[in-house]
Amino acid sequence: FGHPVPISDGGKVFCLLYLIFGIPFSLCVLSITSQNLLILMHDMPIRYIRHQFGLSKVMVTFLHGFAFVSLVTCLFLFIPACVFSLIEGNWSYLDALYFCFISLTTIGLGDYVPGEQASQRMPALYKVCAT
Repeated sequence: FGHPVPISDGGKVFCLLYLIFGIPFSLCVLSITSQNLLILMHDMPIRYIRHQFGLSKVMVTFLHGFAFVSLVTCLFLFIPACVFSLIEGNWSYLDALYFCFISLTTIGLGDYVPGEQASQRMPALYKVCAT
């Protein structure tokens, strides 16, 4: 979030090499994982709901997509924002929601950084878990 940066030339070269190999590797892992999860999270529920309730494929696909987007939004935006607004004493819920959205979209402006309070217990562990 803008605070830790490599200072030495060796550190900068390491970051570049790490990214050159790390990003393609991460994309491959995500691709393989998402292909397997697609069957579990998309195909199987749609087949089950169609079989149980006799709805059309279009209707089931729409309902499944709506439910999935709602669940993901709650799990990755609304619930973490609630937790951050409780833990970070000076953050409102809107501040925490803004932080979660900016962080998840990898914009990461650095205007909100978790664990900056002086009273924060175990700030290093908290920062690792929060980011």
